[in-house]
Amino acid sequence: MSNYTRIILNRSGKDIGLREDNRGAIFIEPKIYFKNAKIKSIIKTISESNIVKKETVKK
Repeated sequence: MSNYTRIILNRSGKDIGLREDNRGAIFIEPKIYFKNAKIKSIIKTISESNIVKKETVKK
């Protein structure tokens, strides 16, 4: 059984930075995925909201 990686494309046929391997696991290609303006806006919204709380590590 050989290993392979399938590139997942959007409707217009552009590479969106997601990959699928022969086991069906989906992973991110960071150089491509995080260039997407929509992904950047989602990350910005989450970081500016209180959805994810920042913890300070006590030493």
